[in-house]
Amino acid sequence: MNYYPASIQNVIKNISRLPGIGEKTAERLAMHILKAPRIEAEHLARSIV
Repeated sequence: MNYYPASIQNVIKNISRLPGIGEKTAERLAMHILKAPRIEAEHLARSIV
């Protein structure tokens, strides 16, 4: 995980805190969110908050 910028490492770290989500799965989810269209990522963020 050290090869990612600090901001992405932070996203991965926070996702991996969810029950049943390890670091590798958190990394995959973070990459999916970052590659998704901005509006989809914003909808996800709003639904969590």
